[in-house]
Amino acid sequence: MTALPLSQALVHAIGHRHLLLLGFGREGRSTLRFIARYRSQLQPQSVTVADRSPLDPAAVAALDPEARLVSGTDYLDAIHAADYVFKSPGISLRDYTDQWLGEGRLGTWPRAVIGGQIDLLLRFHPCRLLIGITGTKGKTTTATLTAAMLHEAGITAPLIGNIGVPVLDSWETLGPEVVPVVELSSHQLQFAWGSPQLAAITNFYPEHLDHYRSYDEYRDAKLNILRFQNTEGLFARNGADRDLVCRSTLLVRGRVRDLTAADGAPYLGLHDALKGPHHALDMALAACLATAAGADDAAIRRAIRGFETIPHRCEPLGIWSGIHFYNDSIATIPAATELAIQTLGNVDTLIVGGMDRGLDLTDFVDRLLASDIANIICLPDTGRAIHAKLDTQSPGRSILVETLEEAVAVAFSRTAAGRACLLSPAASSYHRWRSFEERGDEFRELVARYGERASTSGP
Repeated sequence: MTALPLSQALVHAIGHRHLLLLGFGREGRSTLRFIARYRSQLQPQSVTVADRSPLDPAAVAALDPEARLVSGTDYLDAIHAADYVFKSPGISLRDYTDQWLGEGRLGTWPRAVIGGQIDLLLRFHPCRLLIGITGTKGKTTTATLTAAMLHEAGITAPLIGNIGVPVLDSWETLGPEVVPVVELSSHQLQFAWGSPQLAAITNFYPEHLDHYRSYDEYRDAKLNILRFQNTEGLFARNGADRDLVCRSTLLVRGRVRDLTAADGAPYLGLHDALKGPHHALDMALAACLATAAGADDAAIRRAIRGFETIPHRCEPLGIWSGIHFYNDSIATIPAATELAIQTLGNVDTLIVGGMDRGLDLTDFVDRLLASDIANIICLPDTGRAIHAKLDTQSPGRSILVETLEEAVAVAFSRTAAGRACLLSPAASSYHRWRSFEERGDEFRELVARYGERASTSGP
């Protein structure tokens, strides 16, 4: 890939400095590739890669033979010698964020500016417009729809960011005529010191609280998508989320659009998978952003009609033995599971349970009890507590299993034909899987295996 000239502002921010890459996963490797590609322009005084896990010298050297390596439990000590830190999103600095000194500086390491790929993109991108979307739930659907709407309007709009494409890998594809659509996580935004011209927040729910000092800090990280906008910016938000409206209003400098499910109602019915109030809101937010970037209503509707289902988000897996199976492994909090149940409206069997992060499940269990779901299959760890509460008040309705394969077997035996079985765990996957994607992939494979077995053994 050809290295294009970097802007003077970007070179001024990180050039001729001691650079530290904190974490060497997908984003860390992407950052090292970028630095190596632009080394002649950046001329760093040093480049260091630091990670808690052991580093492979050969893997680092293959990307940049001049990079230094630091690993082990004291890897954060490398921040002391850094001028600019590319913090990978998965690394939490919650033990240090009570000492903010200003943009990017913490009291423990007053010399270093802590930022990352998203920080550089938001401050120094070369595009005519940048669209950023965040929120606890719905950001992937909203971002995907927004990019598709712009594509239908003939606008080059790459979908990058938290969706799985590190933004520095896409730097050479950006330019004055490009309108990137960036999905932004709270982890990426927490150490970002710029905002996109067009921004949206879908909602706030308690999530990732193991990564932050408090729920307030989590929401403040999300609000960085708005905090640095100027008077020419546009902020689209979920007007029905009173907490979001209250917290964001004082930060608004430009235009603001309050949208609700009612604004997306005209688009319901254009695609079978986009139904229910939360998808109506996603479509309304996407249409607002796409319109501001130059798309017309015809392009917006074409994009919705052609929407491709996103894996692990109420993903239909087909009909087996008359049962409609859905993979909603992305649902890592109870609110997301409740939205999925509401969206499908035909759930006879629900598979829940995962890593216990200390969330209060009382209200969630009460809503399950009030629902018409006949079978609630409970997986470790949170499933044990859910099952205990359900079994006390509605004996026989919940089933405790130890593995996802057991859950699928029970689902095939108990789900009524013509109705749905939904995997929507309401909990994280990290106690048994590397990601929610891996959990969802396993569910998809198990459903296909048991479904094919049932087909070949049928009458």
